[in-house]
Amino acid sequence: MAKPQDRLTEEQLNELRIQCKTNLLSYAQWIFEPFGSFAVKPFHVDICNALEEVFIGKTKNLIITMPPRT
Repeated sequence: MAKPQDRLTEEQLNELRIQCKTNLLSYAQWIFEPFGSFAVKPFHVDICNALEEVFIGKTKNLIITMPPRT
């Protein structure tokens, strides 16, 4: 994925906008890139997929629990 500081052509920017609008994980990668590398872990994929299912109405209720950092 292109970094925010990279110069993008208008076509590349439009493609990135479409990708970020249709995929939560792509959006998260784009947003967090300026803060350092965003290493996608399996739980990121699971959380994004679950949130997308809520957004499209496939899942009505969602609770995400995670233990505190150790």
